[in-house]
Amino acid sequence: MTTNISEAVGFHEVLPVHLLLQGIFLIIVFALMLFFNKKLSVDLFKEKSYFRYVLTALSLICVSVYGYRAFEPRISEMIEAYGFILDEEKPKDSDFKIISKSHKYDNYVVIVGESMRSDFMSTYGFPLETTPFISKMNKHLISNFISPAPNTTLSVPRFLSLTVDGKLQDHNNAVNLAKLAGFDTHWISSQGFSGESCSPAGRVARYADHKTFVPIQNDFVLLPTIEKALLDSHNKVVFIHIVGSHENPCSKLYGYPNNYRYNVGKVMNCYLATYNKTDEFVEKVVNMLKANSKSYSLVYFADHGLNFVESSGEYKIFRDPDIKQSYNVPFFVVASDIRENREYNVTRSAFNMMDFYASWFGVRTNLTKDDYDIFNEESDSNPLVVNYDFSLTPYKGKHDGVMASDVYKNMVAK
Repeated sequence: MTTNISEAVGFHEVLPVHLLLQGIFLIIVFALMLFFNKKLSVDLFKEKSYFRYVLTALSLICVSVYGYRAFEPRISEMIEAYGFILDEEKPKDSDFKIISKSHKYDNYVVIVGESMRSDFMSTYGFPLETTPFISKMNKHLISNFISPAPNTTLSVPRFLSLTVDGKLQDHNNAVNLAKLAGFDTHWISSQGFSGESCSPAGRVARYADHKTFVPIQNDFVLLPTIEKALLDSHNKVVFIHIVGSHENPCSKLYGYPNNYRYNVGKVMNCYLATYNKTDEFVEKVVNMLKANSKSYSLVYFADHGLNFVESSGEYKIFRDPDIKQSYNVPFFVVASDIRENREYNVTRSAFNMMDFYASWFGVRTNLTKDDYDIFNEESDSNPLVVNYDFSLTPYKGKHDGVMASDVYKNMVAK
């Protein structure tokens, strides 16, 4: 419902071998059930086909039970996604009431990255230069930022919308807030198919004054549209949803140079190359803002991380909500008046993002905290994250998977 053929193929290309074999085995078993169903029904019951019906029912039950047990955590997510498709076309009105407003900047940019972990960024200490521009530029950066969920469908709406007692209110979102604050709003996305049609991200996007979805998953294709939006004379907030390091990372390079040739597998080398590409993308957008005479501020964060596992001597991607690295993402703010490169050594939960947007846009509302400072020196005590079944669990209850330091050690050893 929210994907296309190339994205589905790319997703399977990076899975561990044992998962692919498991899927192939299931298909073979089902095919054999159908074959023997027909054969036995002909041989044993030439005149009556009751046995055939029984075998058909048993085969369907076996496959359905197996599939449900394997994918049960995702079933409720699929149901919700289908509900988004059936939902009303007209967006629900926001509950925000603006108490006061006094914005600091003329132009705001929100870049929503994709599948980027902080520990693979040289900005966060990875030994290889994966993000050289981001590392050097003046910014305010949070050292330990926790994504609200382990995948895009659950994470992006919670990054951009209000969540109260674990319940998502996607009509009370950052796009609506920006409009109420008096800004012109743009949504520009390279996640074309799923974003435009029916995904939760698309539900937030439809509130924007101007929407652009490109069908090709190449972030650089967005640059002319971004430049045009930034040159517009209105004060504005531009939301940019990139494809970044999404599976399969090799298919997201589109000819971008891959300088990594380490003996850790094609997927990992491509994954690191997408970091270089995202770094250059951020550089180009920042330079556009600098070229404009207006004041500006830009925030970058990734929607979620990825879990890697070793498979046949290589690293493959296996999404796992119980792994901490599925939630460890970068977060930094750049602005025309930020003159220092400063890291804040704190833990911050993405469930505070609507308070951040209100403070950032310079508004006080009935639903957000007044004067919220995301860069305050006190860490969030017990960040919560959303599992595939929509339950809230403590981030600290998760465990470490393969870390970037583990991958680097293998690079050096090999």
